[in-house]
Amino acid sequence: MRWWRRNEGFEWKDYVRTTVLVRRQQRRDKIEAAKDAAVEGVKEAGRKGLAAGAAGAEVAGQAAVKIAKSAAEGAAAGAEKGLAIFVRGAAAARSRIAEASAPANARLVGPRLSLALGVVAGLAGAGAGIRVAQFGWDLDAVLLFCVAMVSGLLWLWPRVFSNTAEAEDDWAVRTERVVAAVDRAGSWLPMGAMAAVGLAVVWFAGPVLSRWVDSAAPVTVDTPEAKPVEDAVSGSARIAGPGELRIGGGIVRLDGLTLLDPDQTCQRDDGTTWPCGAAAKQAFEKLVRRQTVSCVISGTADGVRVGRCSADGRDLGAELVRGGHGFADGLLWAAYSDDEQTARAQKSGLWAGTAERPDAWRARLYSQAAAVAPGGCPIKGRTFRGKKTYLLPHSAEYARTAIRQDRGERWFCSEEDARGAGFAAR
Repeated sequence: MRWWRRNEGFEWKDYVRTTVLVRRQQRRDKIEAAKDAAVEGVKEAGRKGLAAGAAGAEVAGQAAVKIAKSAAEGAAAGAEKGLAIFVRGAAAARSRIAEASAPANARLVGPRLSLALGVVAGLAGAGAGIRVAQFGWDLDAVLLFCVAMVSGLLWLWPRVFSNTAEAEDDWAVRTERVVAAVDRAGSWLPMGAMAAVGLAVVWFAGPVLSRWVDSAAPVTVDTPEAKPVEDAVSGSARIAGPGELRIGGGIVRLDGLTLLDPDQTCQRDDGTTWPCGAAAKQAFEKLVRRQTVSCVISGTADGVRVGRCSADGRDLGAELVRGGHGFADGLLWAAYSDDEQTARAQKSGLWAGTAERPDAWRARLYSQAAAVAPGGCPIKGRTFRGKKTYLLPHSAEYARTAIRQDRGERWFCSEEDARGAGFAAR
């Protein structure tokens, strides 16, 4: 008898199916609840971690502030003590140096030597300043600066390192004053020192960085056409005289040098004589031949414009002086002093022998001619093809010109007398 197969009003299949579905839903609910619990746990852990991190950062920050404050106070205290020790050590070293240099101090403190050192230091310092302002730090400026420094140090030495009782007492008082000032400055002293160092770095590095930025990122700006500058002239040029050019409808004299006289002769070390003046004229002509010459006018002298001229990118004055065809004017403040020193070292041109300035050469020839001329009047007034001209002793034609008084030629003692008699310069 199969009683379990009977239905008897109870649906087993529906019961089993419903039970399975319910249990499945219960499992899903448990899984979702577990997920929610896990997520909430993670969130809670994150919140606690953030809170702990913030608290730790706050503690660390407070500790860092305390450490920095302690370090700053320690550095300030160390700087104060270090400066005080340095000041007292420097005072002790000064006393020892003063004792060792007592014999030299006795001589340097003498009134004559002290005055001489002070004057030399002042003049050399002023000369170095003027030289740097005009031409920059060249060799002459450096030499003048060194002379000023050495003279100034020698003048200052016996005053700083005096070993007299009064000086020792005075320096002891000064030392304690400095130490007291350091103590009063406190923590501001290292800060002030750091600020001074920063300003010095900015002061010296600023121009360098500016030039670097300008060169790294050049900026091109369109500008209107430049107007002609009144103190500049350019064009073709020809020689108008020693160191003079005829350019732009007028004459411009080269500034900063004295060119040799065209008739001047020079003597080499071996005793031979050569026409150095003619060589200077040829070099001058070669520099401007078929070139566009540009001159910057700096002023006038005797009604003639004076300036510095260049051709093909070369300074005419520098080229002539470097080639030994002229002298740099201005002594220690000469614009072409370096070029003259180069010519001297290389024995170029007139420096190959006895160097003689044109005015000295003319004066020497005038004195020699006056010693043998009638009445001591060496200027020759001649008549040639109906023209009356006079010759000076340095003229190339002077030696071969004879005075014939039967033709109205005569001797003169001055150029004014010759012009007054109707004779013109040759």
